[in-house]
Amino acid sequence: MATASVGHRFVDFLNGASGSPFAACVAVQKELLAAGFTKLNEESPWTLTPGGRYFVTRNGSSVVAFAVGARYAPVQSGCSIVGAHIDSPFLKLKPSSAVESCGTLSIACEVYGGGIWQTWFDRDLGIAGRVFVKEGDGYAAKVVRITRPLFRIPTVATHLDMRYADGWAPNKENDLRAIAAVASTPSDIGAISSFNTKSGRPKHHPVLLAMLAREIGCSPEAICNFELALCDSQPATIGGVLGDYIFSQGLDNLNGSFCALQGFLQSTASLATEKNIRMIFLFDHEEVGSMSPQGADSPIVLRMIERIVTCLPRPSTPISHEELVDIMLRKSLILSIDNAHAVHPNNPGKHESQHAPQMNKGPVLKYNVCTRYATEGVGALLMLKLAAEHNIPIQEFVVRQDMPCGTTIGPISSSKTSIRTVDLGNPQLSMHSIREVCGVADIGHMSNLILQFFNNHSSFNVNLDG
Repeated sequence: MATASVGHRFVDFLNGASGSPFAACVAVQKELLAAGFTKLNEESPWTLTPGGRYFVTRNGSSVVAFAVGARYAPVQSGCSIVGAHIDSPFLKLKPSSAVESCGTLSIACEVYGGGIWQTWFDRDLGIAGRVFVKEGDGYAAKVVRITRPLFRIPTVATHLDMRYADGWAPNKENDLRAIAAVASTPSDIGAISSFNTKSGRPKHHPVLLAMLAREIGCSPEAICNFELALCDSQPATIGGVLGDYIFSQGLDNLNGSFCALQGFLQSTASLATEKNIRMIFLFDHEEVGSMSPQGADSPIVLRMIERIVTCLPRPSTPISHEELVDIMLRKSLILSIDNAHAVHPNNPGKHESQHAPQMNKGPVLKYNVCTRYATEGVGALLMLKLAAEHNIPIQEFVVRQDMPCGTTIGPISSSKTSIRTVDLGNPQLSMHSIREVCGVADIGHMSNLILQFFNNHSSFNVNLDG
C-alpha cells in the first residue's frame, strides 16, 4: 500500500468528513456505494445472500457495513469485526444560541467531549452538522459542512487578563462564545420564524439562519431545527519538512475509521474464498461515553449479528438460532481501532521508556491490566503473529503506573458481546486539540494490518482458552 498515495487519500477524506459525525457518515457512505455495497433500511425486512455486501446507517451519524463470505456456513463461520468511532470533541450550538453583547452577535456553545478548548481560540471557525428543513408535507435532513471563516473565539489581550501568566483555563460557559457579526438593528435582520422564536425573541441569530438557508437552497422560514457545531476552517494537509505528518481536526478517530474502511473495502477481493462475515462498526458518541442507540454501549453489535444470521439462508439443522449465534460469537474477534498517544518529543517523561510509541513506526497494540483496554494474551499473540507474517511494524503501549489511563470502545464491545477484543491505534500527538497530528506512513500500516486481519482471521488456528 503506497504511503504517499494512501496519505493523500486520507487527507481528501478528512476534507469532506471532519467537523461532525454527520459529515463523516456521508463520506463513508459515498465510498461504500462506490464500491458496490447495497444500503439496507433497518425498518424493513432484509434478504441476504453469501457473497453479498451491505451497509446501514443509524441516526445519520454511524455506519455498520458487512460482507458475507461466499462460503458462509452456519456453525463453521464466525465474524471478523473492526470497530472505530467517527466523533471527535467539538463545540455544539446550544438550543438557543443567540447572544448579543457590546454591539457583537455571538454564538453560545456547549462542549462535547474532553477537548483542549484553549486550542479553539483565535482560529477561523466554520460550521458543520445537519439542518432539518420543511419540504412539502414532510421534513428532510440536510448535512452541511461550511469551512469559510465564519466565527472566532477571541482571547482577551494579555495586558487585560493576568490569568495567562498562571496557566489559564477557559470558563466553558462564558469564554467559549464565538463572535459571528456586528449587531444589526431590528429592521436589518428580517423575519423571525416560529421555530426561531422563544418568548418573542430569536433563539438563533437570524443572520445565521439566513446564511444556512443560502447554503442549503431554502428559505430561512423552512429551517425547523438543527444539530450544528463549530469546526476548524483550515483544511487537512500533509505537512513537515519531509511530508511525514498529517495535520487536521478529528484525527481521533477519523484516522481509525478511514483505516478500517480501507482495509475492509480491499478485503472484498478475497470474499469468494471466505467463510466468515466481515464487519466494520463506525460508532458515534465515543467521546461522551457511547451511551446512545448509535454508540458502542448499545446492543448494536450483538443485535446486528443476530439479525444477519437470521436473514441468511440456513440449512436444516437441529441447532437452535440462539445456540448458532453463541457458536458464532466464540469464533469471532473484534479489533477496536482508536488512536494512541505517541511519545512527545518535548515531554518524553509522560511515557514509560519501554512503551513509548513513535509516529510513522506502525500501529500500537494497547494494554491495560485493569481492562481500560480490552487486549489480553491470546488477542495480543494473534496480532503480533499477524503483523510479523506480513512485515507490518507494530508497537506496544502501556500507560505509566503513576498516570491515569484512557479507554476506548474495546472494553464496552467486549463486555456487551463476550467476543474477544484487541485494542489498537495509530500513534498521534495533540490528541483532542482542534488541530491534531499523525504520521503519513501509519495510515498505510494500519490499513494493511486490517486488510490482513480480514483476509486471515477465519484461518487462525490458535485455541489457548484451555
